[in-house]
Amino acid sequence: MCQRAERNEIKLNRPTFQVPSDYTRHMVSVTGRTADGDYKRPDGVAVDEIFWMKVQADINSSSLLLYDKTRTCTFTMLPEDVGFNELLEKVRAEKGAMGQKCHVEALFDKEGDCRVYPSTATLRKW
Repeated sequence: MCQRAERNEIKLNRPTFQVPSDYTRHMVSVTGRTADGDYKRPDGVAVDEIFWMKVQADINSSSLLLYDKTRTCTFTMLPEDVGFNELLEKVRAEKGAMGQKCHVEALFDKEGDCRVYPSTATLRKW
């Protein structure tokens, strides 16, 4: 389990754009599950429990794909979304992934809102 980062918390808005299933169909988790997630708390994660979320940028920096290890939480952020620029900056800073992805700590609170912690950005293996 991760420890909660107290600084630089960003409360993400519910996405206005839902990830098309054909866009994520090729994503398979380490457990063999295909991506069929949504903006929701991942399976097996409690309310206010910290988990790792992968943030992936497209080549044009026009969207971010965020998902957890199980892919039950999978959603897209657009440039107008709160936190987009901060997360994109962290993704582009990860030279080990050629500036295409990073992992950040996240949680879903009791209201069902996702909070991310950009200051925890790193590269991880699931």
